[in-house]
Amino acid sequence: MNEHEVKHERNKARLQELMMEALGSLTDDRINAFEVTKIDLKRGKYDAIVYLNGLEAPKEKRQQLHALLNKASSYIKRYCLESGDWYRMPSLTFKFDDSAALNANLESLFDKIKKKDDN
Repeated sequence: MNEHEVKHERNKARLQELMMEALGSLTDDRINAFEVTKIDLKRGKYDAIVYLNGLEAPKEKRQQLHALLNKASSYIKRYCLESGDWYRMPSLTFKFDDSAALNANLESLFDKIKKKDDN
């Protein structure tokens, strides 16, 4: 990994930490408990895709949660700018990460297979 890649990964990790703090400081209980699972920085640091734990968001309420997150994005940006060493915040896009749910499903399938093999 070269120096540029290390700096990029460090920026992603720092932004993820700040995003967790910013979300936790929100007063709306519907969105302040989300876990940031991953951040992808695009076009340098101009665009950020923020992946949130999909297990915490029922599929039927995701559109409403997206609207709340988009509404809170200006506060989140301001929080990150004031708390970190960022001189400019990227535009934020929120997505729900369902990989944890897929892993849980795979684990339950493996458990079923193991139980069948034990019988």
